[in-house]
Amino acid sequence: MRGGEIYEILDEHENVINENDPSAPRVGSRRTLRLKLDPAQYQKDLIAQQQAGADNPYTMFNIVMRRKAKVLF
Repeated sequence: MRGGEIYEILDEHENVINENDPSAPRVGSRRTLRLKLDPAQYQKDLIAQQQAGADNPYTMFNIVMRRKAKVLF
């Protein structure tokens, strides 16, 4: 499991969706999420993948997303 930050959401025509402007046009129901991943963990994963001769884990993966951040005190 890896953590990441969603920095951009795109519609089917690759238009950036701005959640602060609900009146903005959105095309289709398919969305593309662009993530910022931890570069240190990404490097470790690629080295481990090369040593094991396995497939690249970053070519396709599932995302579990929380809409509102959970505040921890």
